[in-house]
Amino acid sequence: MLKLPSLYLFYFVFISYSASAWSMRDSIPSSPWAINAYAEIFTTFKSNQTAGQRLSDFQYNHNRIKKLALNQACLDASYITSTFRMNVALQAGTYVVDNYAAEPAPLRALYRVSAAIRLSKKKEAWLEAGTFPSYVGFESVSSFENATLTRSLFAENSPYFLTGLQANYPINEKNDLSFHLHTGWQRIVPQKENSLPSFGWQWVHLFRNENKFNWSVWIGSDYPDTTRRMRYFNNLYFRGKQDKFAYTLGFDIGAEQKAKGSSDFFIWYSPVAIFQYSFSPHWRAAIRVERYADPNRVVVKPSNGYAALVNSQSLNIDFVPIPNLLCRLEWRSFQGNSPIFLATNRYLSRTNYLTLSVAYQLRDILSL
Repeated sequence: MLKLPSLYLFYFVFISYSASAWSMRDSIPSSPWAINAYAEIFTTFKSNQTAGQRLSDFQYNHNRIKKLALNQACLDASYITSTFRMNVALQAGTYVVDNYAAEPAPLRALYRVSAAIRLSKKKEAWLEAGTFPSYVGFESVSSFENATLTRSLFAENSPYFLTGLQANYPINEKNDLSFHLHTGWQRIVPQKENSLPSFGWQWVHLFRNENKFNWSVWIGSDYPDTTRRMRYFNNLYFRGKQDKFAYTLGFDIGAEQKAKGSSDFFIWYSPVAIFQYSFSPHWRAAIRVERYADPNRVVVKPSNGYAALVNSQSLNIDFVPIPNLLCRLEWRSFQGNSPIFLATNRYLSRTNYLTLSVAYQLRDILSL
């Protein structure tokens, strides 16, 4: 964990360097090589908890209390031409500590390591191999790609990253299909003694005015062959925009066999609605309402043995002083059926907290 003075020094150097890089980027000749950088610091205020403690066992972003912390810092080097592309992106932060805990220590710093070749001269069809961000869901680690500061529970408990092969094929200007073959449910190293790869697909349909419908499917098992239980997961969302108003309506539903070979399934699901309004180029706000229900502890497994049946609401205010700097403030509330949220020496069924974050990104800070 970076201490407070170290974080301030990091941000001062990062922002000072970027000011000159941002002003020079238009004068730099186009090159297939580029380096991008991103970092986000945050702090969360919540009563009944000691500094540095986590909010819960099933949240992986912004999951520290009363302590200035680095959620994620990422440095990405890319090489992109019309027929070939590759990325190597390294990361650090509390998100990495929490979400990559199951991976071998040397691999936890890998955010993206992939290479892709173009499959068609006429269409943007690509085949990619490596470790890369997941195709499931509409939220990611980067604060710039999300309407809210914190992540929805259905994002926190579905894959953020995948390892394997993926290929896309644009059917036409409005429809794109992709197919996926991976090592498992958010794994770099496959589950021990599991010989079955996971697979899935994604369909994206574009409407007018930047509106989009997405359907993503994941099929596989997260268990060894001897106890294999098949898991089927669907992610659907619609994203709309009109003038200053934008919204996302999402729904996740999953099913997993109760036992190997069983025709009975455990079901979990999560609907979410996010509404955002832009007051100006510099100010915007968003509200979120969600429900997460995993009554059989298929994905969410609180350490005290209870199941996650939770309602949640949030309100955030964003300030964007310059395009590559994002300052956010969010209030969030949870109401659970059982005590699953961490507190000092106990668990709570209800909790409220306030989170502040500052995110900074640089695009093409170095072209070779």
